[in-house]
Formats: sequence, structure tokens, C-alpha cells
Amino acid sequence: MQSESRGLRFVRHPYITLEDDKLADAMAIAEFNMTEGDDQAGNWTFDQTKRFPYAWTVIKLDDEMIGFIYIMPTFRSYADDFMHGRITERKLSDDTIENVTNENYDALVILSSVIKKEHRNMGYSVRALRDSLSLIEKDKGKLPIYMWFYTDASRNLAQRVIDHFKTQGTEFYYKTD
Repeated sequence: MQSESRGLRFVRHPYITLEDDKLADAMAIAEFNMTEGDDQAGNWTFDQTKRFPYAWTVIKLDDEMIGFIYIMPTFRSYADDFMHGRITERKLSDDTIENVTNENYDALVILSSVIKKEHRNMGYSVRALRDSLSLIEKDKGKLPIYMWFYTDASRNLAQRVIDHFKTQGTEFYYKTD
């Protein structure tokens, strides 16, 4: 599924390619100062992301991948445990992979929003998140959304998303570090 907004393309499965997947991995490693294999998000594979059609969005400007967002569909109890520090992001991911399907999730956790530095502060992440969350809402109804932000940029992004959806009655839970 693809959505367009002012020259941007929001690309989702089945249109995401393995090349997009590899570029997203490289961007995440650079953004979060990780080493390869140091993935906190657990054992998500390209094929597993296909289970949730609106979860992973690649953000492209023309033909260039400039970023991505990842919204994990999960159980509310898992999201609560994660937000209260009872489980790690890795455990959240692993339990979600094992137990959650596209038919049974009842909460969303915004896990990642990564944009190349030269494309930041242009509203691309906000638009991608709004677009994805709106598609999920059309398909699943209103679900609680969980966010954990720890940088000024992520706080700003979260506030813009919260401001947009809160007026529509969406529940938000977040924490800061």
C-alpha cells in the first residue's frame, strides 16, 4: 500500500523491497549507535513485518529512501509492561512475534521514527505517522497508542502526533527518559 503527500511516498507492504529493508537497518544502526546484530527490537524479519500491513512505513522522496517509521501492533498488557519497565523492548518484540496476529492486537507502540539528518524538521515523520495511524484506525478502530521518547526531536514529534489524534478521542500513553 502506498500513500502520497506533497511529493512524498509512504511505502508499505507489499511494496517494500528487501533493499528498503537493508537500508532501514543501516539507518537504524547509524541513528541509534548500534552495531550490527545489536537490535533491541528483537527478531523481526522482513517476512514478519508483512503480518502487519500498516506497521512499517518506508518514507521516500522521489526514489530515495529518506526514513522510516515502525509502529508495533501488540497486546495492551505487553505495552503496559514495556512502558512500566517490567519488560524490555526485546521481550516486547519477541512476545509480540510469538503471540500477536493482525486479527488480535489491541494496542500500538510507536517504536521508531528515523529520518536522514538533511530531511529532518520538515514534517515527514509526522505525516507518515498520521497516515499510518489513520489507516490502522480505519481498519481496527481506535486503539491506545504508546510512545517512549527520549530526545527533544522525539518529544516534538510525539507532541505533534498526540495533538492531532487526541482531539479525536485516541488514548495516548507515554514516558520520557
